[in-house]
Amino acid sequence: MFEKYSYLMRFFTNPLKFAGIAITFFVLLTSNCFGQSISWQWTYDGPYVVDYGYEILPAPNNEFYLAGYLSNINDYAYVLKLNQFGDTIWSKTILAGNNGRVYSATNSSDGGCVFAIEMSDSSLLVKLDPDGNVIWSKGSNVSATIWEIKLVSDGGFIACGNQSLVGYVAKYNSTGDMVWHRQYSGGSAKSFQSVLEKTGEGYILTGDIDLRPVVDSGKALLTKLDYTGNIITEKYFGADKLSIGIKITETGNDLLIGGNCFLNTNDNKIFILKINENLELLQTKVLPHSASTDEFFDDFVVVNTNRYIICNRLDTNQPVFQTHAKVRILDSNLNITHQWLSPSYGYSSFTSVIPLINGDLIFGGTFEYGTVWVERGFDYYAARTDSNLNLPPLPPISINSNSNEIPITSTIYQNYPNPFNPVTNIKYEIPKDVNVNFKIYDILGREVFSMNEYKKAGSYEVQFDGTNCASGMYFYKLETDGFSDTKKMVLIK
Repeated sequence: MFEKYSYLMRFFTNPLKFAGIAITFFVLLTSNCFGQSISWQWTYDGPYVVDYGYEILPAPNNEFYLAGYLSNINDYAYVLKLNQFGDTIWSKTILAGNNGRVYSATNSSDGGCVFAIEMSDSSLLVKLDPDGNVIWSKGSNVSATIWEIKLVSDGGFIACGNQSLVGYVAKYNSTGDMVWHRQYSGGSAKSFQSVLEKTGEGYILTGDIDLRPVVDSGKALLTKLDYTGNIITEKYFGADKLSIGIKITETGNDLLIGGNCFLNTNDNKIFILKINENLELLQTKVLPHSASTDEFFDDFVVVNTNRYIICNRLDTNQPVFQTHAKVRILDSNLNITHQWLSPSYGYSSFTSVIPLINGDLIFGGTFEYGTVWVERGFDYYAARTDSNLNLPPLPPISINSNSNEIPITSTIYQNYPNPFNPVTNIKYEIPKDVNVNFKIYDILGREVFSMNEYKKAGSYEVQFDGTNCASGMYFYKLETDGFSDTKKMVLIK
């Protein structure tokens, strides 16, 4: 069972793109009870059409890592480092042979980024420092799909996933050497999706097991291991029909498992299990959903004992098939207090979330523009919201790298068409690698867009969509090292 459903759960939880394209989604400054809040949305277009982002992690100095992989003829691990406003600081591509896929990443004890790369016949564990340098890269002849990797109390790492139809767990030390690895069979298929350390006791995992020929054979799995990988306890839970545990976390002494189940309508639903320290079921909650939709669980984080954040994808087929990122905030009784649904162009997902000290939330995932900009494919996606999930609207701006030819001078061209309704294009050229400051203002001098980013020498084109802007005159301005120019354009609706 897990082959089919685990694949469905993870297939579109992928986002990351950078290399010449970055889409800026307004930066807003607001105020809440935690202090100043920053809200933004960005997509990052990498060197290939298909880029999948999976994990967003904290980095030193209020910065973040966004990890996943690029898909072309081969797949390559790809990591971005972002500042607190979503600007790209650096990007790193790891070429590791065929099918180099990354589904999870974690921090090292010194603030680096560690991730497992799945290849067709082997695997690789890689550590990057905060500057993007490879500190170590440790290979293994074991090929396994790693759905989650976590930093543990000894400074090493625990990873879980599956090898074909059996569960898989591996323990690594702080320098990436494999300490032990094990397969775990059971039923006709078994997979581990998520793991946490119970300090002083061992590891607790969730996933799924297929107990066929038993009726309603798919169960959410709860497995407790000691520190050497021996099974202490294993239990199965069913929210309804087929159930799959996707993420495990803890609140106080209790465990929380989030996942998917199929109800009588055969639609995918989101469930939450609350389990006590003796691994006894306390509560089962299937979250409400709309008819003719499928929901797929992605991530789960506990902010405090009365505030849980859930990320999932919602598939709709009316009027056309689309996938939307969905976020819910739950209280300790698993009641929904806030929620947000992306008005996706074609596909969007938040597969990872981290809470910040000031109450903000940072999400990482994948975005695809569907029928709007089909040629773009899938991009890395990151967003920052306040504590109540307030976000700016979807972006009116895309920034594309147009050419590999090096211009002679800095130039910004007149937009075309002009006047326009509602879309126009603005081309600019820079002769050297430089920080680019690009802004658009309305006639009253109010800034409607700002982009400040380090760019390679070349030609670029900004596509401005004025759908959400009023008719009138606008000014766009380009500033680089020693160059500044402003031009006018007119939006007529």
